[in-house]
Amino acid sequence: MTSESPEFDHLLHCVPGVASAVAVCTAAGLPAHTNPPYLGFQNGAWRLDVRYVEILGIVDRDEVAGSPYGRAMTSWMPVVDDLVADGGGVLNFAVNVTDVAATTERLRREGHEVELVTFATEGSPVSFREAFLRDAPRWAGSSSPTPPAGRCAICRLTSATRSPRP
Repeated sequence: MTSESPEFDHLLHCVPGVASAVAVCTAAGLPAHTNPPYLGFQNGAWRLDVRYVEILGIVDRDEVAGSPYGRAMTSWMPVVDDLVADGGGVLNFAVNVTDVAATTERLRREGHEVELVTFATEGSPVSFREAFLRDAPRWAGSSSPTPPAGRCAICRLTSATRSPRP
């Protein structure tokens, strides 16, 4: 596994309102920013360096359902809904690897259930691939029976081009 160079990338925190969650983080001394809504989602982040906590909310459920990311998250939506109804919570975390396709194939050969998804949206300066490890061990404290809450998501950014942050 040494050639995969795994490192923590980000944690995904679902919230009822991104702007209010960002305000709470910032007031607590964790400077965060809010991005404009895109494809029915709105996100923001508190960056450490290249690692970050993504703060995610849904602003238009119908638009989300028709988006590439929304279609990939279909099985997650009951978990997202539960987290948001409870005031927010951690959905998953991502691990950056050198080659997500090779890591996916290795995990599948080892008998793991892995879904590889590429996210590239016209007009967006960011594209990436994520391999969702559907049978990863649950996190401590995670009681949701619906994957992938409390599960690991392995991701690899496939484009270093990003929008400038405010």
